[in-house]
Amino acid sequence: MGMLDTSNTLAILAAGRVPEWYAQLGHDGTSGTDADGYPSAVSAGVDLLNTMQAVVAVEMRAAAHRRRSVISVTTLDLAATYTVTINVTGCVAAGPFADLDALLTALALAINTALSPTITATSDLTANTITVIGTNADYTITMSATGTGVLAIEADPTTATLRIWAKLRSSSAPSTWLQVLDQEYALTHVGFLERFDVAALDRLYVEVTDVDGTGDGASVTYTYPAIKVGPCVAE
Repeated sequence: MGMLDTSNTLAILAAGRVPEWYAQLGHDGTSGTDADGYPSAVSAGVDLLNTMQAVVAVEMRAAAHRRRSVISVTTLDLAATYTVTINVTGCVAAGPFADLDALLTALALAINTALSPTITATSDLTANTITVIGTNADYTITMSATGTGVLAIEADPTTATLRIWAKLRSSSAPSTWLQVLDQEYALTHVGFLERFDVAALDRLYVEVTDVDGTGDGASVTYTYPAIKVGPCVAE
């Protein structure tokens, strides 16, 4: 490749207009969703493909201003009363119920009657779940049941902590992972999108920890954010 061709290629790579997106390997180099700790394997993260720019994207939610929660019944008591409290509004479905389908239908109806259109609930009688979607960025959610009934809720998170780690490209460079800018990013529901200069780097790893909600019930669990790294390739 001549000097002019090399200069043109470097200029295109430096512009970073075409990210090629990859789901990263986890901190152990194998598990793609396990990014809640320091990278312990040399194969963690994403190969930067000898590029000069890379884009990091962390999606806290499928839609930033539409919080999603999925309700399921882990212990079914057809005679129980089930309550889902969203913000300060208790949505109640009181037994007895004919079966699980009747319970899910009644609970979704209770949520919609109390809170629609700000909050909507849709029952899925195949998956045996209720999906709750809020039209605002956040809402709080808790649940309870009488008798032996038990509900479970997996919700979009509201907060998390982000760190970026990198490995240098040169064979004589330190082999350990180094934290980029020695900086932590406090994530909210809107997620994270940033472009980084990676010209001297071999791999990039995105660590996301402290995935949590604010004001939810103690037994609510949280969907882990989606992490993508996009090395910007030649056009």
